[in-house]
Amino acid sequence: MKKLASALLLVCASAHASDDGLAHANYAQLQAQALVASATTWGQDYLRALYGNPVLKQASDLLQRCAKLAPTPHEEFDVVGVVKEDQRLAYAHVQPETPVTVCFRDGLAQIDFPSAGAHAPLAVSLHYEASLWMPLSPFLPPGAIPRPPAPPSAPASLPERINAPPVQYPLQALAANEGGTAIVLVGVNAAGGVDFVRLQTSSGRADIDASAMDHARRTLFKPAMANLKPIARTVRIPYNFSFDAWPADKAAMVADYVHAVGDEIARHWTPPSPASAGSHCVLGISQQADGTITDAEPLDTCELDDNARASLVQAVKSMGALPTVGYDKVFRPWFVFDVVTK
Repeated sequence: MKKLASALLLVCASAHASDDGLAHANYAQLQAQALVASATTWGQDYLRALYGNPVLKQASDLLQRCAKLAPTPHEEFDVVGVVKEDQRLAYAHVQPETPVTVCFRDGLAQIDFPSAGAHAPLAVSLHYEASLWMPLSPFLPPGAIPRPPAPPSAPASLPERINAPPVQYPLQALAANEGGTAIVLVGVNAAGGVDFVRLQTSSGRADIDASAMDHARRTLFKPAMANLKPIARTVRIPYNFSFDAWPADKAAMVADYVHAVGDEIARHWTPPSPASAGSHCVLGISQQADGTITDAEPLDTCELDDNARASLVQAVKSMGALPTVGYDKVFRPWFVFDVVTK
């Protein structure tokens, strides 16, 4: 059972009677005393004190416990009693008497009310209205609430690639006649954007790994779905770079172009100390048709520290144009290039 709502109204009056007289006062007499004093200043002060007291929370919790005994889906009742010097409610009466109201009346005797001070003993009247959900079947055990079974959850789908640039086969890998498979983990958010990219399995070549990770980062995805709602999910993408034999003249041109670009970078950049020999830093380089460099950025597999990385990028951006004459068949406006320190 669940208590949906309750309301409390309290009016009070000084009883100014002996314990014996209070003990024999009936419901109507105590309620009349409370009603008579409802407009007094001290009565209103006590009412405000009651509303700011933990007794309200304790009474609400008590009603929820007693509500489990309710034989009907609705209870509305009044409790009258006397707050004595020890701040406990005595001589309480309740109308109507039901399992819920009797339980509530008896439980109130264990709760400390605000002190009535010089006005104790103090007659109080409380009005409660509670709506309760009851079991729909008489065969259910007490307190059981039938609930519809939860619908089976559909398995979450995987993100799907819906827009991606062409995968760039690194020129240095082509020149070396090498390939490999890089496996990339991509964190796709609920909007289809990429939150993170991580290399799970290396291809064995830094430029292939960097090309795969850069492609994943530039891809737009349809997000995964669960229960008809988009969700964030990580997807595993293998990138297989397999070398197909090029015509001899084009293969030779790729090798020449790679050497020409490498020589040009080496001529303009000296690794700062303490950059260790053999460190890789794969750059993504953008160039115009005449070889003029418009941008250079280190990709995920750059092993240089921040200082060396910044000096390399600055050197590449400021070195003018890359060689293009005679390399029209292998020219790319954007390509990856693995710079290896010596």
